[in-house]
Amino acid sequence: MKSDFEQLLRQIVQHELDEDLTDSPILEDIHTILTENGMERDENIPSWLINFFSALRNSESLGISPQTASQPPVYVGEFFSALQSILALDCYDYGEWVRVRLPKHGMLGFLSIEHAYYQVARLTEIPEDGLSDISAAKMLNRSS
Repeated sequence: MKSDFEQLLRQIVQHELDEDLTDSPILEDIHTILTENGMERDENIPSWLINFFSALRNSESLGISPQTASQPPVYVGEFFSALQSILALDCYDYGEWVRVRLPKHGMLGFLSIEHAYYQVARLTEIPEDGLSDISAAKMLNRSS
């Protein structure tokens, strides 16, 4: 049985790719990433991480929100590094921060590892000036 969190990630990828993912290797990749990071069960996933991806899926902006400590600890850096292999998530791990851009959802998720906060915003709400971390994240590796 797949966890609710795994289902959430699958829904996001399904929407971004706009195709039937039945028997797709992407689904196995998601499961493998979760398993390798100790996140195969919902109780192992911090609520803030669920909120982060739920807001992305629901196209719901969230202001700056703190990452709360989790039990057991989750190493989000390793998790997000692994997510870079799921191209539909357009995830980029910069080291001090992580960006998840979902063009078909019209959303950008920004996670500061250094300062332990996250933010989710509609792409249309983020200025193109690159003057804030979140606008810099929007511009990073932006396709022309």
